[in-house]
This record gives sequence, C-alpha cells and structure tokens, in this order.
Amino acid sequence: TFVNWEGRLRSFAPALRTGAVSDHRVLHMLADAMGVNLGTATVEDVNADLERFPAEGERVEAPAVAPPSAAELKRRSKETLLASWHLMIDSGALQDGEPYLAGTGQVPVARVSPATAKALEAKGNLRVVGVQRGSITLPLAVTEDMVDGVVWLPAKSPGSRVARMLGVRSGDSVTAQGGGR
Repeated sequence: TFVNWEGRLRSFAPALRTGAVSDHRVLHMLADAMGVNLGTATVEDVNADLERFPAEGERVEAPAVAPPSAAELKRRSKETLLASWHLMIDSGALQDGEPYLAGTGQVPVARVSPATAKALEAKGNLRVVGVQRGSITLPLAVTEDMVDGVVWLPAKSPGSRVARMLGVRSGDSVTAQGGGR
C-alpha cells in the first residue's frame, strides 16, 4: 500500500509470489509473541488502520500556469532537450577488461518521438550537438512513448559519453540533426 499525491491509500498486487512472509505478518507475529495485538494480521486490518490516520499537512493548491505564447511555442518547437541516464551495462569502470559482460550491453541509440523524428527529417542516424562543444552521432530509434522535443542518449556507452563529448547534462538544450554520419 502507498499514499498517492492526494493523500489517498492505493494498494497493488504482489510483484512476486513467494513463500516469504510479508512485513505485516512478521510484525504481527513479533507483537503476538510479546503478547501485544497490533491488528496487523491481514492486509485489510493494516489498511483499515491506515485509513484512520488523517493526511498530514496542508494541501497545496494546483499552480496557475498561463499557456505559452505563440512566440514561445515557436521557439520551443526548434529546441530539443536532452534526456540521458546510465544503462545497466555501459562503459563504466566495472566492465574494464571484461569484454564478455560489456558485450551483453544494449547497442547505443538516439531515441526521439515520431513527431520529433518527422520535424527533424531524421532517418538512419541522429547527430546531437552540444551547446558548449562536440557532437554524438548514433543510430536513430523512433520510440512511441518519447515526449516530443526530447532526444535521449545513453550517458556513458560506446560512442556516447554525454558529459565529456557534449559538455551538457540531462535537461539541457541541444541541437539534433537528422541524417548525421
């Protein structure tokens, strides 16, 4: 069970079915051995107990945000933001001298949404140029779930070392060009 941003309890099914004893049962058994009834024998008991607690703190009102002007939308349509993170198996130091493990890593690609790929007229490769220096060119992967105006690059993979090669961080503006070599 978790509490969402509205302060409401939300439950979810177990991710794995195992013979392990759940936390609420362990707590119940420990308390029972000490002669105390905590009321944590079932998930329903725990949730009923949690429902009795009021959400703490004041609720923050939703921010009032004005829609962007036409000029701002035009400026944004030419701007590409960088998203990046480390892949599970990348060019990190723990793979040094271990070509077999490194060989199981994902092939580095540049990911953009279909609309961004169309706007950039991108096919084949995508060249991403940093504001301060350098560029990275990777095979293009058009990805349905990407946000428009965003290009994703692996942070530290063969041919893609974002900080060193581009001098930018995730969230910074970059220039993306389709058909890069």
